[in-house]
Amino acid sequence: MASLTAFNTLRDRLKALKSDFDSATAAGITDGQRRIAAHQSLNAVIDFMNEDKQLAGLDFGLVPLLIGISEAAQGRPPTWWASSVQNHPGTSDMVRLLRARCAGAMLFLISRGEKPVAAATYIRGALPAKVRDIIFSSGRRSENPVRAQINAIISWHAMLNGKSTRDTSQRPVEEIAALTATMNDAHMILSAWPAPKPRDAAREYLNALGKAPLLSV
Repeated sequence: MASLTAFNTLRDRLKALKSDFDSATAAGITDGQRRIAAHQSLNAVIDFMNEDKQLAGLDFGLVPLLIGISEAAQGRPPTWWASSVQNHPGTSDMVRLLRARCAGAMLFLISRGEKPVAAATYIRGALPAKVRDIIFSSGRRSENPVRAQINAIISWHAMLNGKSTRDTSQRPVEEIAALTATMNDAHMILSAWPAPKPRDAAREYLNALGKAPLLSV
């Protein structure tokens, strides 16, 4: 485990970065300021991981991102930053990740005895309004939008569990693997969530999605 001293150092670095960022962006945020903040924050986390031998090598996904931010600042963003999917121009990575987290909540509730329709109905109702607006905004118009949204949540879960090939045939294998990993990560988090009832855990987890910094960018 990382030492308490290393953790405190990380916390203090991030607090200082946040304070500097808030002061520098009081009148507005530029793309350059976002890049610098992201680079400095990632660098602090990577330094923290390098302090602990048990975390050695686990920064494998963060280092390329750190390098990519530097390359983007020089006008040379990495090729892997661009989506390789041409058939879904209206669906952003953020939307797909949020949908995968909903699928993870579905997986969790079903594993606790919920029926798919009941689980999807609960998830749809528990989602913060702004998250609901984001993840369903690119969907087709429906005479019964609530039912359409419930069916969509069921379909995301089915797709990432290999029970449906709809929406996957045109996507790269690595993208589906990443979304499936996101779903499984959400399931793992929920399985350890400190709530007395499964639905309480799902509601608190989904509510937290509405507070994610990603949604305010």
